[in-house]
Amino acid sequence: MTSTVNKVPDGENTNEQLIMMIDWKDDSFDILLMQKQLAWIGTGSCGHVKQLCQFVDMTVQDYMNETKTALSTLGGLAQFSYHVLDNQFIWKKVIQDDIKIRFGYVPLIKIPYAESSGKVLDALMQQNCSLRTEVDGLQKANKRSTSERVVLMEKLVEYKKQKLEMERTLYSQFVAVLNKKKHVLQQVHSDNGINDDKAASSTVNSNSDHYDSDTEVENTDNEDKNSTGKLSDEELFETDGKPTTAIPRRVGRQKRISEQSRDKPGPSNKKQYKPKEMKPLIDTTDTQDLWDEL
Repeated sequence: MTSTVNKVPDGENTNEQLIMMIDWKDDSFDILLMQKQLAWIGTGSCGHVKQLCQFVDMTVQDYMNETKTALSTLGGLAQFSYHVLDNQFIWKKVIQDDIKIRFGYVPLIKIPYAESSGKVLDALMQQNCSLRTEVDGLQKANKRSTSERVVLMEKLVEYKKQKLEMERTLYSQFVAVLNKKKHVLQQVHSDNGINDDKAASSTVNSNSDHYDSDTEVENTDNEDKNSTGKLSDEELFETDGKPTTAIPRRVGRQKRISEQSRDKPGPSNKKQYKPKEMKPLIDTTDTQDLWDEL
């Protein structure tokens, strides 16, 4: 249960003030009113509150929240007016400019003014004490928060320095690692280039050997041409002493070229071997002259 003390203008005489002390519960409330030298008490019971909720078409919780706001606000709300009429305390809500509805009411009973003033004074003193305690607690919390803030600011400055130092250290290490990786990559690329050059040179050599293999036939032809100019005595005569035509020296064995190898594509500058027709080195008509010379 909470208690509030408030002062609102009287709706019948705006120059007069109504002093209210209300004890609030979840679904009910007790009220004490003072005006000049008069005092009243009233109760809004649970059943009475439910009837008022049905009249304004609201739930109990919503009705209690709006009623508490209207009756506990210092000076009252502008959209509400407060009246004491026929031993009833009535608060009305303004819907439009001149249209008001009775939002709530409580029956009142007169009590001695001195008794009511003592209750109000006790409530004010208790409220003042609770507010002072709350203020002291807030001040202590504020001091503690201020001291913690100072400590946190000092730690923040220290952490910032450590962060910058760590960034410099990590950056230097990162640069070293990066340079090392670059060096390794350059070394790998250079090694790959050397290997590629070696592979290319070996391929060229193998191709040149393959294309140069046909020169054996040509060399053989040259040797045959050089060797056909000279004949020995045994080649000029047969065993029976009869003159014969000159027999050419044996030509080097030609490389057999198959039909499959002729059909295979090859370089444009490759020469195919063609056997040449052999002519007799010495005419038969000159055989007698040779005998005479011998």
